[in-house]
Amino acid sequence: MSDTPTTPAAPVLSEADARLLEITEEDREEYKDEVRWIDGIVCDYPHGEPYVTVDYLGSSVSAGVGNSEPIILPLLGLAAVVYWACWRCDDREIVDGTRRGLVAAEARLRTMPCHCGGAEHPTDTDAEDLTIIMGCLVDPQEAEDYYAEEWEPRRRGWTCPQHLAGLAASRLADMDEMLAEGGPVAQARMGIYAETAVKG
Repeated sequence: MSDTPTTPAAPVLSEADARLLEITEEDREEYKDEVRWIDGIVCDYPHGEPYVTVDYLGSSVSAGVGNSEPIILPLLGLAAVVYWACWRCDDREIVDGTRRGLVAAEARLRTMPCHCGGAEHPTDTDAEDLTIIMGCLVDPQEAEDYYAEEWEPRRRGWTCPQHLAGLAASRLADMDEMLAEGGPVAQARMGIYAETAVKG
């Protein structure tokens, strides 16, 4: 009998759950520009309209969960822009939409089994890391350039519902801490606590 470890088979998902975790060619084409815009927001040099981009990401995740449509790319994008949404966005409805998207994603993904085939869940979850991962998911050549043979286990980890649920939960905890009354954003009078804030 061979002592070579085998990779466990991924659990079978329902059709609706599998659809949620798809990344279609249409998604890849759409997010080629979105990744660049998200990266600009993360680097605090936004391209285009950051409010529109953040609102779109939150709405896309919420709608995707409700309609069992693909959410991986918008969820990664939403997780990447959380800090901008908390510190820079003075429109409460957009901030609330960010939270709604994360809450919906975590609740749905938590019901799904880990499917990364034994790959470790990634730990590089800084905003800059997320935009790199998004770029790799959108463009296979970029994935090969960054990770070479290491990409496939990383891809499995980054598309694992339990890992994505944990990422959403982590960003929700960050929002709670940053946006608490008397918290750092309030003390700095930025974001939804700024004098210019749109209350919604």
